Amino acid sequence: MQYQNLKFGRIDWLAIKTCILLIAFATILLCSSAFAESENAFDSMNFAFNENYSNAQDVSSFYSKNLTIEERIACQKAIEGVYWKHRTWPKENHQPKPPLEAIVPDDVIRAKVEDTLRKSNAFEYYWQRPITGEQLQAEMERIGKNTKKPLIL
Repeated sequence: MQYQNLKFGRIDWLAIKTCILLIAFATILLCSSAFAESENAFDSMNFAFNENYSNAQDVSSFYSKNLTIEERIACQKAIEGVYWKHRTWPKENHQPKPPLEAIVPDDVIRAKVEDTLRKSNAFEYYWQRPITGEQLQAEMERIGKNTKKPLIL
């Protein structure tokens, strides 16, 4: 993963990659219902983020849907769009901030999705259990409580 001509200073890349991976897993699971059950993806996403919803059986079935590779790529592209939108453009760079597509080509996004799937499969293989929606939700809540930039989440 290389972004062109960007100066970020001192960043803990391992922590960032871990957060991106967790957010990608969560987004993939959340988007699965949106694409599988609804013509309007935002209706299903609202279901996923409704804090008052408490039917455990519906929640577990919500997380159990599978996405096609193209749907996963669309979700990852949306995640990258949020990151890029919140990325501060350096003052030293007098050129306007380029669009995301100029910085992160589609093949990079596809590679990220494929890498995430490989890591999920490896986790399931070595630990003899898949990553569950409940685990992802707990991790998202943990990240949300400790984040310095809650608007990005």
